[in-house]
Amino acid sequence: MSRSNNFMIISRLYKAFISITFLLIPTSLFADELIKDAADGKPHAQYLLGRELLGNNNNSGLDYLLIASIQGHLKSILLLDSLNKSKPELANYKTILSSQCRYISQTRELSDIKKKELRNNGNTGDVTTQFCMWIYYVNNLGIQKPEAYTWLKQAAGNNHPEGLLGLGLLYHFGYIVPKEKSKATRLFNKSKESGFNLSGGLLRGLE
Repeated sequence: MSRSNNFMIISRLYKAFISITFLLIPTSLFADELIKDAADGKPHAQYLLGRELLGNNNNSGLDYLLIASIQGHLKSILLLDSLNKSKPELANYKTILSSQCRYISQTRELSDIKKKELRNNGNTGDVTTQFCMWIYYVNNLGIQKPEAYTWLKQAAGNNHPEGLLGLGLLYHFGYIVPKEKSKATRLFNKSKESGFNLSGGLLRGLE
């Protein structure tokens, strides 16, 4: 038997071994990681967990979807809408997000070239881009959380209405930052004064 045939056989056996090993990994490990990410406030994980819970007839999945939606996760907003569980405020928020963050509907991560362009725009003071960098993280488009949080703080510091809401949500739930309801309320009020009011009724339903 030639060396090339031996190599092919070994390669196939190795691939089969990897596949079997992957299948033997307990699904609970993946579930635990998803639950942890959702509890840590990762919106895409909240969406996946919410969808999974609803698929198992557990209505607590709606809470995860609502929290992700308020953070600006488009798939969560659309799923709630398809289930007739959406809120009028979310329909308005979806319109705002789509008009400001033009890449929000992408199914693939942003390219390095596009990220560089967005960073340049944000660094030159484009407040909308600063906010959208956070939204692209929220929608799992390849922006990492530490960078996204920095952009969100800049947007909120520049009084971007939806950016103020986004930062307020972090303090409200204790995501990334320590939970501080009084600071969250101040940010929500400032967002409202800047012309955007999503938080009131929706957040009261999550208390």
